[in-house]
Amino acid sequence: LVRYLSLITIVIDRIFQLQLEYNEEFISIES
Repeated sequence: LVRYLSLITIVIDRIFQLQLEYNEEFISIES
């Protein structure tokens, strides 16, 4: 269970970083 939980945490962190990068690119395209 702990291993599964840590895996989810890593995936969420990975998605969050990708989301930030995507937002930055989108903002640069907008301006």
